[in-house]
Amino acid sequence: PPPPGRLCDDIEDGVRRIQAAIKDGCAAETLGRMLSAMGGPVRFVETWQRFLPEATIIREVQAPSAGFVTRIDTEALGLAVIALGGGRQVETDKVDPAVGLSDFVELGAQVTKGQPLLRLHASRAEHAAAAEALLKNAIHIGPDAPATLPLVIERIGP
Repeated sequence: PPPPGRLCDDIEDGVRRIQAAIKDGCAAETLGRMLSAMGGPVRFVETWQRFLPEATIIREVQAPSAGFVTRIDTEALGLAVIALGGGRQVETDKVDPAVGLSDFVELGAQVTKGQPLLRLHASRAEHAAAAEALLKNAIHIGPDAPATLPLVIERIGP
């Protein structure tokens, strides 16, 4: 067992436990219980399609060239979601739960020209166009695969 007051023996043990929780479904099950406890639907994780509206415009953002995904600009992804209406610029903005981004290509993946990098879900054509402009340079493609980064980069604390 881990030392008293700790959840894991060491960082490697923590990484293994995180990966196992995702793979075996424990993480999704915990999310479902949390959502339900906060007043959300019971069995949301298993039947989310029943609860979330679907966007009227769904487009794939395609790779402009062949190569490897070397970097993903997460700030640009977030700004694209805001442009779609899925986030707030000011507190009073309404959030559209039908919009967003899905089906992302993974960092390090090899892609061909025209291959989908992600899927964009929009409610209005002008919002889709604004998000596409922001996404144009969000996923960087280069000739060489990037170095694999560790799951835990730095530990803060004792």
